[in-house]
Amino acid sequence: MKAVVTTSEQLQAGGRRLDGSYHASDGVKALRFVRRWAGLPPVPAASEADRIGERMLSYGSRRLDALEDIAKMFNGPRFPRVYVTAPEHGIRFLSSSNMLRADHSDVKLLSRSRTPADLLDAIRLEKGWTLVSCSGTIGNTVYVRSDMDGMTGSQHIMRVVPKEEYILPGYLYAFLSSKMGYALLTQGTYGAVVQHIEPHHIANLPIPRLDPATEQRIHELIERAASLRVEANKRLKQIRVDTTSVLGLPTSFSARYDHARAIGSSTLYSINSRLDAYYYIGYAGQAASAIRQVEIPQRPLSEITVEIFNPPVFKRVYVGSEGVPYLMGYEVYENHPKPSRYLSRSTKDIERYILRGGMIIIQDAGQRYGLLGTPIYANRTLDGKAATNNMIRIVSPNKNMAGYLFAFLDTEIGRRLIVRESYGSSLPHILPAWLGAIPVPWPEEDVRVRLGERVIAAFEKRAEANDSEDHAQMLIAEALGMSY
Repeated sequence: MKAVVTTSEQLQAGGRRLDGSYHASDGVKALRFVRRWAGLPPVPAASEADRIGERMLSYGSRRLDALEDIAKMFNGPRFPRVYVTAPEHGIRFLSSSNMLRADHSDVKLLSRSRTPADLLDAIRLEKGWTLVSCSGTIGNTVYVRSDMDGMTGSQHIMRVVPKEEYILPGYLYAFLSSKMGYALLTQGTYGAVVQHIEPHHIANLPIPRLDPATEQRIHELIERAASLRVEANKRLKQIRVDTTSVLGLPTSFSARYDHARAIGSSTLYSINSRLDAYYYIGYAGQAASAIRQVEIPQRPLSEITVEIFNPPVFKRVYVGSEGVPYLMGYEVYENHPKPSRYLSRSTKDIERYILRGGMIIIQDAGQRYGLLGTPIYANRTLDGKAATNNMIRIVSPNKNMAGYLFAFLDTEIGRRLIVRESYGSSLPHILPAWLGAIPVPWPEEDVRVRLGERVIAAFEKRAEANDSEDHAQMLIAEALGMSY
């Protein structure tokens, strides 16, 4: 519980809002801080007429620009969506949640032919824009990279389009994605159940203007981070293709979302005594049949790993930043996995929850068309952070081995073999022990080493991108005189 004392002047500045959560929010504190930085009174005077600042043509002095003066903000329209499964007939469609993911290769495809051309134009995303989640979980930001250019987005994503004659796209994103920017974005939210913000709520959001050299440097760091992420995704996509080719894996499968309509027959075979149809036919059964046709020798996953486990359910005791950084399951798959909370270091068996570099991590609960069964390689960004018990950890003898295992599990047949082990209809789960039976093609050592090294290098690109973005945030914090 928070208690706050406010004044009539502050009530006026806040639009006469009477809800305590607003006046006790980090956003109000951030607004007062940034105004003091600019030499303005903490509370806007009535003469400012609800304006945070006026555009100035000269640099060199501390000033604030209202967001509406340097950028255009809008949401996409609402419309009935028609999805397809064939990539050649669809265009990737991002929601406010999956826009945060590092890899968009398996997001839903919006039909090109069933969506009017003018509507596609209205929802299309462009490189250099900043995307802001504005409904449900609000204030999350994403910089549109070149590999996202031309994708489409839902009405729950606010587009912030910089006017490049006034501000550099990378600098604008860097500030909006900073702790202060997030606080300012979320301070104007409303709604008791589903929070929501509209463009006019953040029109007067103050953007601190730094000297041109600093803003240019920050912009370059964000652009570098975007380029590194594009390169990492490009490499991982090619690794997926090359692994499929080198191992002789089949490529002809039905759509991922067709498992509910599968019809077929099969001989029952399972070391885990599975009797459910999903295990034998359709989406999952295709992978089981296909892997038996691969001519390369195979070994069970349990034989080539040190351990496959997820830690037990535990009581989460959250503390301040002195604790262990803690990631939710979906956060592990994001562009820049950042802890939303911190666990007490006295948590029982805390070491079992901490991720280590070289682990392969797999979400063990969720929908079969979602993140369930999706592998991720733990690079140095994830190293040392704790994660939910709903993530299976695969520990390999060495990083090269882990890289190769990821290369196989990240193929279409690998992902299907993982999800095949899930059970349950409402919220499917995967037991770590069951994954041990997955057959892994075992080519010559030099093939495994080469693929493993390529995977490690690709995920290092992602870590470098995170470092570059962190550097940009540090420069903003230093320029504003605040801790990072």
